[in-house]
Amino acid sequence: MINELSTVGGILILASGISILGLKHIKTLNLLPALVVPIVAVAILQLF
Repeated sequence: MINELSTVGGILILASGISILGLKHIKTLNLLPALVVPIVAVAILQLF
């Protein structure tokens, strides 16, 4: 589960960096709920 959260966190940091550089405006606050998806996915996959 740590790997999945690290991946999502890395994508959020990358999006923040792109926004700070002014290359493209990305609303990273809208992406924060994506941190819940790996937790739920891993919990469901561990059931099977």
